[in-house]
Amino acid sequence: LYTDYQVPLKDTDNPVSIVRSSGKPINMMIKRDSRDNARAEWYLTNCSPITDPAKRVQMVLVVMTDLTIQKLADEKIRTSEEQLRIALEVGELGFFDFYPQTEKLYWSPRTRELFGVDPDCEPALKVFEQAIHPEDYQLV
Repeated sequence: LYTDYQVPLKDTDNPVSIVRSSGKPINMMIKRDSRDNARAEWYLTNCSPITDPAKRVQMVLVVMTDLTIQKLADEKIRTSEEQLRIALEVGELGFFDFYPQTEKLYWSPRTRELFGVDPDCEPALKVFEQAIHPEDYQLV
């Protein structure tokens, strides 16, 4: 079971209460405000029952991992990717990636359009090289 919760939790949503009543482990992402209310904090909370020989829950082991830094980094990446997407769209620009070890190319749809490469065709390094001005070839 994996769920998102915001603190404060109702007793019925409390992971320890859930594990005590169900006898089954639970993993939850819990979001709460920081102590200074400056930002949200995220915790991956894993709760596991500790049972007696009769399988009755005696204790609950709770392990919380602070994922706030990862969540903030993910949000920055999403924002940056959206800004790049908008800039490429507005500027009518394309981009490509080249992997020298395999000599594979990835061309964005706009790059394919600019170079006149069919969307279903595998882009080739040769097509790119032919588009370089002869005076610039040594610089590339």
